[in-house]
Amino acid sequence: MGGAGNAVSTDAGDDEFFGPGIERESQVGYGFKAKITEQRGWIPESAVMALGFTPLGGPDQSMSFVGTYVWGWTLPRRSKLDAAIRYAADTAEQDGLNQWGPSIVLKVPLAERINAHAEYFGIFTTEKAINSNAQYFSPGLHYLLNDDFEVGFRLGWGLTDDAARFFVNVGIGLRY
Repeated sequence: MGGAGNAVSTDAGDDEFFGPGIERESQVGYGFKAKITEQRGWIPESAVMALGFTPLGGPDQSMSFVGTYVWGWTLPRRSKLDAAIRYAADTAEQDGLNQWGPSIVLKVPLAERINAHAEYFGIFTTEKAINSNAQYFSPGLHYLLNDDFEVGFRLGWGLTDDAARFFVNVGIGLRY
């Protein structure tokens, strides 16, 4: 809303998206997800995910990797507390960099098919020429139309100088 793209929305500006000379890139993605623990008392349910991306065409021929560890608890009254730490090895302008993404979210049911959430997340880089430290707070609402279709809305505020000041997202979730 009234600003350039950013890590929450998109990194591409209007000129890059609609401008002449669009370069097509293609890549193949592969990965796995494995359950590590089930919730037992204070021990959370947890899983690890690993994703790799190999370019098949385009100017950027570097591979990238994303690894994520997620954990969480189901709380009384169907509430959930979930957290994650994501690591990505990538390149920017031919230099390797590390990107870290911690997050924690509390989800609370307000009614049978309506849930609210409050989330903190960050996006941090290391090994980059100029590292970034973007942190956000984001509340939202979700409505489950049926067991397989959800609509959601969230807004958020940046907490650091590197973060976007404000964002709004609307989305859907479809299970098939």
